[in-house]
Amino acid sequence: MDIKQLKRFLDLYETGSFTKTAENLFLSQQALSSSIITLERELGRALFERTPNGIVPTTAGDILRDLSIPLVRNFDEMTLELSARFERIKEPLFLGLAPGVLQACSPDILFRFREANQDIELKGIESSDTACVENVMNGMADIALCPRPHDITDMEYIPVGEEKIYAVVNRESPLAGRGSVSASDLRNEKLVSLNKYYEVYHKLVECCRRHGFTPEFIVESGESGILLSMVKMNMCVFVCMEYITRDMDMEHCLKIPLADDDMVWKYGLVRRRGKPLSHATDRFIDFIVHHTSQS
Repeated sequence: MDIKQLKRFLDLYETGSFTKTAENLFLSQQALSSSIITLERELGRALFERTPNGIVPTTAGDILRDLSIPLVRNFDEMTLELSARFERIKEPLFLGLAPGVLQACSPDILFRFREANQDIELKGIESSDTACVENVMNGMADIALCPRPHDITDMEYIPVGEEKIYAVVNRESPLAGRGSVSASDLRNEKLVSLNKYYEVYHKLVECCRRHGFTPEFIVESGESGILLSMVKMNMCVFVCMEYITRDMDMEHCLKIPLADDDMVWKYGLVRRRGKPLSHATDRFIDFIVHHTSQS
């Protein structure tokens, strides 16, 4: 005996007609009749008497009706309460977030995701590029929005966007008149860079090595503002992503694109390969890919 059978029985008790109940419940008369017969067999009692004028409940039918009404009512109330409580439960989503990526793709994209998915509790964990990946791999984050790691062996990478990489130079620098520069042009320059916790550092080192030298940075820092100020004082050349150049002093500095084809800063979504996707993670991926592809 189950709730579905009891609801069919109660409707049939009220209508006194297999035809009307089948119509009410969108069932075939055969399916309804089979359900009632099964219920009668389970109880070992006939619930209805078939007469030329229709069906009438038996004494057993009357007893079952009296006991079933509060049971079905309580079940329906429980179902409504469950739905209401489930709607208040927010599924957590732990997002690794690398500095600069939001500026690159869209500063308000996380706000728009929260507005569109109010049943998901988005918790951002801001950290360096490499720490974002580590957090995904050790389970502290479900997914990360960060630059493309130089090693994605155990990860799934979903591209979102990319930016050019520039050399920021002082306007007094000999490089200032160039339309573009190659990594080889930086061989004898005093270089500064974001530190090794940022993917652009590894990309620049690899590119320089392909040109036959290993760069020696006079300063490595996680603070781009400090490095831009050093360029302003004509102390160095700073290789960085396009979004960072928006903060440079335009009066004293300018940006020159790197001509090397591989010197592109790519960013996207990183998740651990083989880990099942949660409902929240799947929706976050769809949202980010859809909205950044339209921007």
